[in-house]
Amino acid sequence: MTDARARALDWELTARRTLHPTQVAILLELSTGDAAPVDLANRIDAPLGNVSYHARRLSAAGLIRITRTEHRRGAVKHYYGLTTRSVPRPRRDQHKLWVAPI
Repeated sequence: MTDARARALDWELTARRTLHPTQVAILLELSTGDAAPVDLANRIDAPLGNVSYHARRLSAAGLIRITRTEHRRGAVKHYYGLTTRSVPRPRRDQHKLWVAPI
């Protein structure tokens, strides 16, 4: 097993043990590019309130960051992206593995 593969597996195990499945799904979606919580909620089929909550927690932990904001109808729409602390980025086809219960 390569050193990079071993690090990726270690990262995966750590994430599965410590992160909520919604947070893992958010990280997976953000590995494809920046997105707003409303977009993430539609993609992972989760309530917007839950996605916003978990996005704020991931941001506070330094795993994601606000990349830009837009003013929409009197509110501010935040777009999140991964930080360098979030790497290595998981492959998109590993989604089921990442959110499976431990």
